[in-house]
Amino acid sequence: MSTNFIKYNNAVAKRLELIVHKQFGGNWAKFGRKTGITPGSLGAYKIGKTKPAWDQIVSICEQAHIDANWLLTGKGAMLLGDAVLDVVQIPYYQEAGVAMGQGESAQKGAFERLAISQEAIRKMGLSPQNLSVISVSGDAMEPYLHEGDLVFVDLSMTIPVEGVYVLRMDNALLTKRLQPLPNGLCEAHSFKPAYRSFTFKVGEGVGIIGRIMGSLKMTM
Repeated sequence: MSTNFIKYNNAVAKRLELIVHKQFGGNWAKFGRKTGITPGSLGAYKIGKTKPAWDQIVSICEQAHIDANWLLTGKGAMLLGDAVLDVVQIPYYQEAGVAMGQGESAQKGAFERLAISQEAIRKMGLSPQNLSVISVSGDAMEPYLHEGDLVFVDLSMTIPVEGVYVLRMDNALLTKRLQPLPNGLCEAHSFKPAYRSFTFKVGEGVGIIGRIMGSLKMTM
């Protein structure tokens, strides 16, 4: 595990401890029952050995009324507050994740929603319409995206222009920078030269899920 991931896991552990203290009176068992997280997983989170999976993050935010932006980055307000108008529910595109290199197996699941303050969405210059959130893995798109980032994808933008998109190829999801070419072709690039570019025609073995419009970065 990299030093950055250890620091990030420790930062998330401190924020989880604050959630349990403020929302559950310091009772980790009650927190686990409410969120559906096992005691073994909670023990790993408490010491920063690992961080919650994305479905658990969704559950924590929903059950404890926590702003996802704060849980992931430490920025903004911890609690969502009582005013519904201050909160937007972004569907979590619940697949295995988006790999930035060779691809990660994509297994469809039910859509859940990630609660996040409208202020955080506005600061990223985004509109909640047609947005979905997807987690990413790998290092092929660094420094633009890092493993552990949560990306906001506009599912309506499936006609490629130059930009960064989430692709489906076979049964895998990929994050690539697209460059449109003549005759309906596209060239897909990673930021790191170690990963080979490839050319494809949309709909012929490769589909476009949507364009990445912003992201929540890991914050230590």
